[in-house]
Amino acid sequence: MTWRSSPTFDRQPAPRPGALVTVALLAAAVGVFALTTWNGNTPSDTKVTEAAIAEAVREELHAMFLADITSRGSVLRSSLLQEDAAARIDYAKNADTLALRCYGAGRVRVARVLTDGTREPHAEIRCGDTTTTYIVNDGTLRTIVLDPGETGSWASWALTRPTSPMPGADADARAS
Repeated sequence: MTWRSSPTFDRQPAPRPGALVTVALLAAAVGVFALTTWNGNTPSDTKVTEAAIAEAVREELHAMFLADITSRGSVLRSSLLQEDAAARIDYAKNADTLALRCYGAGRVRVARVLTDGTREPHAEIRCGDTTTTYIVNDGTLRTIVLDPGETGSWASWALTRPTSPMPGADADARAS
């Protein structure tokens, strides 16, 4: 009986590319560093540029958010909620509405401060999609406190006031 080797099982294991990959990554890193410094950019300049780009993207998303909500009423004030700071938004009148859109991968914690000074929790708002959350003042709400709490999460908010009566209000006025 003659034993024949099988080409499937006799193959030599492929060499592990660990050293080759390490050398290639190191060469790529040196090349990128050389190109950035050759163009007059230092790594610290690159970080500033990245921060400026991130800020410009946030401002553009905030402008798009404001364009989306203007049909619901006039914007009294608005701002970007940065990932490292909480915001307190005071309601001026009962009909005011807070519009909020959260970006990133986390959540924004919301607390409601009522007119009697008590504080009650509101459902956390999940970030990462284009959903706008509206928190309407029902007459018992004085302030909303927003806290992104997690790095990488930030939000656009706007306090709005209806510019026209609510749907059906004209019919109620005519009926009386």
